[in-house]
Amino acid sequence: MKTYCKSLLYTILLLLLFLKTQAQDAIKYSERPNGHNSPYRIPINEILASPDEYELTHIQVVGYLISDKKVDAIYVNTVDFKNHQYKRGLWIHLNQLKFPQSSSLSKHYVIIDAIFDANDHGHNNLWGGALKSITSLKLYHKK
Repeated sequence: MKTYCKSLLYTILLLLLFLKTQAQDAIKYSERPNGHNSPYRIPINEILASPDEYELTHIQVVGYLISDKKVDAIYVNTVDFKNHQYKRGLWIHLNQLKFPQSSSLSKHYVIIDAIFDANDHGHNNLWGGALKSITSLKLYHKK
């Protein structure tokens, strides 16, 4: 009887573990894993590879910020900025009054929470998309 109970318990535990694993695998990357209204971090490369998938989605992006009188944009890295790889960056609709620190964050890696617009390609249609309705702009510190 004791052996039977142990076997049954192990079987149930294995079944629960299997079901939990399956449930985690069923979560799509495009779903919000960290809360209903919370943005979730998506690499710029992934956004650019599937822009329609993220259309009008509240996301969080980490990248190299350029904010000056002519351009507000975020790039995958400094190399893309220096080589004028506009399509590997996102135009930013940045409200300078709401984010006065943006000029001091220029030429640094930042975290931006915003809505992605796949149909807006910024000034002269050069960028791979745009970030609108920005709710947060902070300096990025690698952990």
